[in-house]
Parts: sequence; C-alpha cells; structure tokens
Amino acid sequence: MTKAFFRFLPVVVVLYIGFLTTFTMLARDRLSLRQMSWILVKVFFGSSVLGFDIAYDISPIFGYGLMLLFVSMTNLLLISSLVSLMSMSLEGVRLF
Repeated sequence: MTKAFFRFLPVVVVLYIGFLTTFTMLARDRLSLRQMSWILVKVFFGSSVLGFDIAYDISPIFGYGLMLLFVSMTNLLLISSLVSLMSMSLEGVRLF
C-alpha cells in the first residue's frame, strides 16, 4: 500500500507544480508565489470555495475555468487514491 502511494505521489506533485506555475504567472502582479502556493494547498485539501472566491483575482478571463479544472482534478485524484488505497488494504485483510 505504501509503495503504491509513493508511486502515485510524483503524479500529484507534477500536477500541483504545473497549476502553481500557471496560476502564479497569471496573477504575477497581484499575488506572490507564497500566497498562491498557500491558496492552492488549501484548495487541494478541500477548501474549494476559496479557490472560486479568488479565481477572478487570478485572471478575469481564465481564472474560473482553470480553477474549476484544478478543483475537479484534485478532488478526483484524492478520491480515487483514497478508494484505491482502501481497496488494497481490504484485499490484504481478506487474505488472512
């Protein structure tokens, strides 16, 4: 189970860094890299409302669409990884 998590972790890191770069470039004159990374960490771990509140400040044109994509992908990744890890742990219990 731990091996699967660490195999999946680079995908999540690449996804996060890509969105962080995109959002930071779009909001370069309004938000710093530190502020943007903290916002994306909060959105990543479930505060999706914050992402939509600040989407217009990031970019009036692309902000909402990119934030919707980021929220959808991170929620999908978190839920699918949780289901996968639980499934793998239940298989281990069933073998005993």
